[in-house]
Amino acid sequence: PAAPADPTASEAKASVQPAVASGQVSAAPDASTSLTRIIVPAGLDSPEGYDVVYWQKVRIAARPPRILVDLKLLSEQSRAALEKQRGITLVEAIELYFELLSWGYVGPFNMHQKRKKISEEQKKWPVERRLCQDHQGKYRLARSFWPAALGDEPVDEIHVDDVNDALERFWAVPANHSKSEKDRGKYNLIELIEMADARQAQIDKDIKAAEARGAGSEEIDKMRLEGKVARISVTTYIKHGRVMRAVGEMLMDMQLIDQNPFSICSWSNDEEKKLKSTEGERKREAWDDRIDDLFGSRIYQEPLDDVGDPLFWAPLIARHQGMRMEEILQLGPDDFASDKGIPYLRIRHNIINGVKTLSSARKLPIHPQLIELGLLKLVEMRKTQGHIRMFPSLNRSKQKGTFSANFSKCFGYYRRTNACYWPGLDFHALRTTFHHDLLGDDKSDAIRCRLMGHTYTDEGDRSYGQSLGIETLAERMKSVVVDISMIRKPFDTHSAVVNARAKEHGLRVVA
Repeated sequence: PAAPADPTASEAKASVQPAVASGQVSAAPDASTSLTRIIVPAGLDSPEGYDVVYWQKVRIAARPPRILVDLKLLSEQSRAALEKQRGITLVEAIELYFELLSWGYVGPFNMHQKRKKISEEQKKWPVERRLCQDHQGKYRLARSFWPAALGDEPVDEIHVDDVNDALERFWAVPANHSKSEKDRGKYNLIELIEMADARQAQIDKDIKAAEARGAGSEEIDKMRLEGKVARISVTTYIKHGRVMRAVGEMLMDMQLIDQNPFSICSWSNDEEKKLKSTEGERKREAWDDRIDDLFGSRIYQEPLDDVGDPLFWAPLIARHQGMRMEEILQLGPDDFASDKGIPYLRIRHNIINGVKTLSSARKLPIHPQLIELGLLKLVEMRKTQGHIRMFPSLNRSKQKGTFSANFSKCFGYYRRTNACYWPGLDFHALRTTFHHDLLGDDKSDAIRCRLMGHTYTDEGDRSYGQSLGIETLAERMKSVVVDISMIRKPFDTHSAVVNARAKEHGLRVVA
């Protein structure tokens, strides 16, 4: 049915009469707490004629929060998350789930249940200490991986395809990810994956060099055996994946979300057997010829309303420069300069920018193909316009405070709606593809680490890498060649520039 033109509380109540058990969070369709924000569930279309506000009121009225646990036991943060009725974030959901486990609750959460006896002393302990050893490991991994992979966004707004991409990335988690307490505190799992990728790349390069000098099969096999960077097993992968299915089911039972993006985190016995039959064969996926479908899609073929559209530029920069998404999106025109006639950009830490590690801060020569596409013209245009960002239309996410949290959703939606989506071939895979290109030539590993922003594993490489000149880096950058022949250049026509300037002033060009 179509929504009323101006729905009132009484009309909404008349259309839906949910039963609310005592002790539950109230969920009247015409009211929400001050913490409740408007949520648009991913993949859940609203009925025709409903605006997002009324659509959310109807969903809450039809499925009011059903909280059948003792709220007095919960932390202030978890109680606040439950009061929102809709919009619980990924981090809040993970914390709530493990907090409930620590008090003895287990799924399903759509019924009252007994909990285990806990001493007064244990009640004072933090959540992790109250958990059993197995749950402690699951808790640490869930907090470290999933928010880093998906962002701390409302669970309802996470798309199932983004979860699929995260599951593909999850295969690369190092097997010893939880062994070092020092590393656990310093790096999230995405960073540990990158470090493991870099170590494996060095080992592969050493093996290639040994083969070139004529090393025997036994020596090569020994290098493979001793140097292999082990990744998580299928059993571990499934065990931790099922944790997120349980988190999603908890939220559905409590009626805090209207779609569960983690419903795919489930594996049958046959699926598990099939995965185990190929254990050890998986590698991080890089873009192959399917990138032609991405570069042949609408954003790269049609005239742009904004010649600085980040959806056009960010994937191209990632593919040509090997930069992380956030590094690209926070660039400003003042980050671009030249040295010895070679244009470069700086990835740096300042009051409005951040970098992951000290090695992440770096100066990169600009790939000639990006210059050919007009990147430096965009830099000059942004300077003329007085912008401090290359992509001023982007906003930071409210939860995580990053540009990438919002843009990753935009890029995922674009791929899904323009026939260029494949699980695992996400934005980060563009950086992986650049990395594979660097590994394909027999050149200095110090240069590769410098370009990628990886931590040096060898002290000699560290000294050499820090002394590299811009000319050397530029030559190595040129070794990465990408077919951009099918891409329409944004600055090719005079009208593109005129339209961009008109849009900047809120005007429209009329032919």
